Amino acid sequence: MKKTIALLLALVMSLSLAACGGGSGSGSAAPSPSPASEPESSDTLTNVGDIESGAQGEAALDFGDYTPENPLTIKLATPQSNEKSHLNVLANAFKERVETWTDGAVIVDLYMGSMGSDREIVDQVIAGTLEMGVNNTAIMANYNRLFDVLDLAYLIKDYDDVYDVMASDVWADMLGEFSSTGASLLALQCIGFRTICTTENAGPVHNMSELAGKTIRITEGPVFLDDYNAWGAAPVSMSASEIMPALQNGTIDGVDHVPVTLYTGNGQGEYIKYVAVTNQAAHFNGLDINNKFYEGLPADLQALIQKAASEAAEFRTQALQADNETYVQKLTDEYGITFYYPTEEEIAQLQEAVQPVYENFVSTHEFGSYAAAIAEICAAN
Repeated sequence: MKKTIALLLALVMSLSLAACGGGSGSGSAAPSPSPASEPESSDTLTNVGDIESGAQGEAALDFGDYTPENPLTIKLATPQSNEKSHLNVLANAFKERVETWTDGAVIVDLYMGSMGSDREIVDQVIAGTLEMGVNNTAIMANYNRLFDVLDLAYLIKDYDDVYDVMASDVWADMLGEFSSTGASLLALQCIGFRTICTTENAGPVHNMSELAGKTIRITEGPVFLDDYNAWGAAPVSMSASEIMPALQNGTIDGVDHVPVTLYTGNGQGEYIKYVAVTNQAAHFNGLDINNKFYEGLPADLQALIQKAASEAAEFRTQALQADNETYVQKLTDEYGITFYYPTEEEIAQLQEAVQPVYENFVSTHEFGSYAAAIAEICAAN
């Protein structure tokens, strides 16, 4: 599978995209695809970028039997219903590219929040009952423990690190490793860095001592658990759908969030009043596809799908980075949230506390060498 991916990536680099294609895909009648919405290029939350039309190259691509009159339909599901969720915008950015570049020979039906949880969508993609999904790497780690690496606090410290790691051979190997699950990981986007968000009753977090004992919702994953335990907090793992009820009834004191996920979190900003901009980990999610489905497509179409995924993820990563302060301002203006930026000394305290977590990971985890390799890349900045 790694060899296949490498060949496809090489083909992608030489492609001149052109119009062509068609064929008919099958899928379950229910649930229905989410209604299509026009991209709002002026709104960073829904901006999918400028997309050139098909028919760009001198030679037509070979999509086999698939044509605009007889198109292939790809079912693509996300676990979020909010159309402005970063997961859904990535899915839409991919959809727009595929449908435009094939001139309608491929139709991507989006299912936003109607096909189950993050984990359930991965299960369906691996089983082949769903062609594609957009999922968080913390959930993907349950199927391939390599992706625990990305949850290590302060391994990737800033966007210079993000771009260097994403351009590395280590990153390409990581994407290729996921194919052992029965699904291939086409591309990942970085949506920003994680922060510590707390309620009014819990009070603000200015340093590690103020984090001690607080019940913080974390994404499912052993590394997140180890990090927050190292900081003296009381981490609790729960699905995204459980966050609002937990905030409403006071079961949790706060949430580990990226600003954009807090803003699109279906009203969570009404309960979160303080955000400590600790930036402890870059948060990634991306597009996965069933292996058998993908490998059964014509080579030109495989390469086009890979290119669409890579370009969509790259564009959204850059857009989200550029507009991070927009989300901070929106959360401040619309919800009255107070943002605190820890001092270098306070960040150093957090880093020192999780250093044993990193060292244990490198020495005992089956993919510890990947953490060391990423640390080496980041140290060069």
